[in-house]
Amino acid sequence: MPDIKRAQFDHWTYVQVRWGDVDRLGHVNNVQYFRYSEEARTQWFDSLAEGLQDIWSGGQGPILAAIDCQFIQQLHHPNTVEIGTIASRLGNSSMQVQQGFFIAGEDSPIAVSESRVVWFDYKNQKSTPVPKSLRERIRQSQPIAPEE
Repeated sequence: MPDIKRAQFDHWTYVQVRWGDVDRLGHVNNVQYFRYSEEARTQWFDSLAEGLQDIWSGGQGPILAAIDCQFIQQLHHPNTVEIGTIASRLGNSSMQVQQGFFIAGEDSPIAVSESRVVWFDYKNQKSTPVPKSLRERIRQSQPIAPEE
């Protein structure tokens, strides 16, 4: 996974680490990172879709095709994890989503996640092109333009 820094991200999600997120070894269990990632990805898509009603019409939307997470440091309770989300690559019907997990005040991530998200036609059960309005919103909103 690439070297990720806080300055790459324009969208942030803040998640409070709950006591139940911690395993018997005293750190946040790895499965929680995937839940945190989902929360941040959902909020990111909601922020991108604001005012673009057409991207949710016709039974289409994002579906997670793959996800990977690299754990760099331990995360403990109590804490707040700050998750930055961007699209690092835009394809015709999919995108690569990068996420950096940070502790407040830290510039280096404690974890890095990469997901492949497919724009999906749920009615016809097949991939479909990412809406042009969403593609443009992604291009305009990010400090670093996605690869295309």
